[in-house]
Amino acid sequence: MHCSMEKLDAVMGFWVGRLGWDRSTLIAYPSLFLFSLEKRALVLQQLLSRGLVKKDASFVTPFVKSDEGFLKKYVRSFTEETPWLLELYQKGQGAS
Repeated sequence: MHCSMEKLDAVMGFWVGRLGWDRSTLIAYPSLFLFSLEKRALVLQQLLSRGLVKKDASFVTPFVKSDEGFLKKYVRSFTEETPWLLELYQKGQGAS
């Protein structure tokens, strides 16, 4: 796995600074450095706000899935309730 220093800093800032996670979590799940965290967080935020996923569910699981696995479980499986979610994910609207 190869990541630029900018990517490492951005991921660390997201997990440690924005979400308050411990750095050891990132060491335990190095695949977190490979995916678009902001887009996934945006989708999960929308699903949580609508009560479509449990707040106490494992927070790491959505971030360690492949892109296709994430889309299948967290975007496509909710197309009836949130038909706009795929577009939101693809564009990354509102992601910071």
